Amino acid sequence: VLLINPVVMLSVIGILVAAYGFVTVVSHSSLKKGSLVIALNTSELIRILQESLGSIKDTIINNTQSYQIERYIQRDTELRRAQGTVQLISQTPRLVMESLGMVVIAIYAYKLTSSGADVSASMGLLAFIAVAAQRILPLLQQILVLGQISKHRSLRFRMFWCC
Repeated sequence: VLLINPVVMLSVIGILVAAYGFVTVVSHSSLKKGSLVIALNTSELIRILQESLGSIKDTIINNTQSYQIERYIQRDTELRRAQGTVQLISQTPRLVMESLGMVVIAIYAYKLTSSGADVSASMGLLAFIAVAAQRILPLLQQILVLGQISKHRSLRFRMFWCC
């Protein structure tokens, strides 16, 4: 099909790559900030638990259980909010791309019908684009996630091995 209509296929590929690039740029700072909050709060939660259980005798004698619980709940709430935000932002590109793919196919179909071209001859191309997008979009999503993970590999190493 690329040989049949290279302009259409290259334009679809260009739109997909540009859209994923745009979504990556827009979501990068939010993901980085959320990942940092997760790493810091995870370390802090472990520290709070170790301190609380290590000095359980003093905690009971001084009657500071509510203080320890409040510290834990505060950090746990921040951690869970950050995890939810990161998960939401990491799933957004897929949903945006699926919507964009449907819009691109609809625009192409509209252009075919309005230009007076034989629509039945181009149905195969439209079907191919739809099926290819359905197969390629999850792969592009995985590539995006792997790229983001590799960018933050040094941050993860510093957070878990140095603290």
